[in-house]
Amino acid sequence: MENQTLDEYIVGIKEAHKFNFSVVAISDKVTGRPAIIEIRFNPKQCKMKKPYSTMYPEDYISERFFQDKEAPFMYAVPDIVHFNQGAIEIKVLSCSEDYDEKTIVKVLKGIETEYLNVQ
Repeated sequence: MENQTLDEYIVGIKEAHKFNFSVVAISDKVTGRPAIIEIRFNPKQCKMKKPYSTMYPEDYISERFFQDKEAPFMYAVPDIVHFNQGAIEIKVLSCSEDYDEKTIVKVLKGIETEYLNVQ
């Protein structure tokens, strides 16, 4: 789905992947925009794909989606211990002028299909 909202994407993920991959958006009550997006995945079933297999989530997101931006409006929190156990946390600067929900969905789809090879 091309113009999918974040909520539609999250519902679709839960239906498609059940226990292998899930996304939770924690929203700011005032703006209604996500402030934190948590990704959970089964590290035994979701393997990193080449050429991204040597990158940590923060490097993948930065290089793949925000390479030309000085200050992107979202970034992955570096935490190798949680990553190895199947968790990625993304901070969203929801008050940024650059905020774009379509970009958030694009990044999450990239993590799902390109980076983690979720099946």
